[in-house]
Amino acid sequence: RALGRAEEAARTDLNSRAMSAEAGLPAGPDPTPPPRDAAEQAMPPGFLNYHKADFVKDVSPGLIDAMVDGFSRVPSPQSSALLFPIHGAASRVAPDATAFPHRKGLHAGVYSLWTNPAENATHIGWVRQTLDQMQPFVENVVYVNELGEDDMNTRVHEAYGANYARLASIKAKYDPSNVFQLNANIKPAETGRPGPVS
Repeated sequence: RALGRAEEAARTDLNSRAMSAEAGLPAGPDPTPPPRDAAEQAMPPGFLNYHKADFVKDVSPGLIDAMVDGFSRVPSPQSSALLFPIHGAASRVAPDATAFPHRKGLHAGVYSLWTNPAENATHIGWVRQTLDQMQPFVENVVYVNELGEDDMNTRVHEAYGANYARLASIKAKYDPSNVFQLNANIKPAETGRPGPVS
């Protein structure tokens, strides 16, 4: 029985690596250690956090006004509203060359950090309201790592754009039972085969 589990784990690992390779994603451990200091400065240990993000094509006066107005009501000095340009090597890759298609413009994020759980509603509300104010200027697309738990059922397609159908086909080939379904799940494309696809 234990051997069967080991074989199943090995087969699952092989399917995962093959699926990653076909989707244009790296497979296996990353040999580069993460920059702990930068990550801990941006998201210090012990803080609660909530964030929302989107992309914008350019920085317009209306977008600036919306961000400044939203930030004028920020409830925590650790919070931020940021724009990250997507350029250089990232913008030279074709949108359909990898799973990630959003390779132009600016990533726009609203991040709240706080320590008192009694203030959850205030901080979550600030993020939502600020991004709502930015809606006229965003593209309604998102970087998959910026999806929150409350985005999983509504924005996963936005994270992959036109690549979603291709990724769903790959998922159907290597994971037709949708075993890998945590986080931002890409559901297997309908294949006509019996079996669960939750």
